[in-house]
Amino acid sequence: LAMARDAVSHPGAVIHPLDPPTEAATARVDFVNRVLAELEPRKRRNRIQGYDDLLGRLAEALQPEDAPARLRMRTRWKMVMVDEFQDTDPIQWQVVERAFAGAATLVLIGDPKQAIYAFRGGDIVTYLRAASSAGEQRTLVDNWRSDRPLVEALQVVLGGAELGDPGIVVGPVGARHQGHRLAEAPHNAPFRLRVVDRAQFGKQDHQTIPIADLRT
Repeated sequence: LAMARDAVSHPGAVIHPLDPPTEAATARVDFVNRVLAELEPRKRRNRIQGYDDLLGRLAEALQPEDAPARLRMRTRWKMVMVDEFQDTDPIQWQVVERAFAGAATLVLIGDPKQAIYAFRGGDIVTYLRAASSAGEQRTLVDNWRSDRPLVEALQVVLGGAELGDPGIVVGPVGARHQGHRLAEAPHNAPFRLRVVDRAQFGKQDHQTIPIADLRT
């Protein structure tokens, strides 16, 4: 039941056994695939449709090259902009790619360093693959939000860091705000780093410290 619920809650996930596949693992994969195959007709019979179903069925409708849905969407929208693209999941990208790639002006705006929605299906690999296939890539070279002293301090700590993938590297960045606007703070340094140890909170290495305790 736990495996079935996990598979159902992650639509589009690839189901496969760990290497090397054991007899038990193969049986589990077969079980999960049977659950997924049974789920769709049951939902249709009971007229149940959720958000994931809307996306999945649209992706299916757009799959054929001559799909009427492709023609309808391309006729309606000549330019498409997807913001926060780093949080796109594979099915959402299937919809956008099948409907508009090569047929409309498609602008994808995202920052892989800000990818924080893996827990609800956001897939950074989807972002990296889409970015690598873009006809043109541009990077915002100036920070328009933070002061120059803070940007420079962060560059000292993070500049050149590879964040989980060779395609996600912290590059050089400038700042539009040249001054230092922080005032009347107890510590007026633009950047301070505080290291918090789990042992201070009586936590083991794998345990999370509640954010309310951290703030205090």
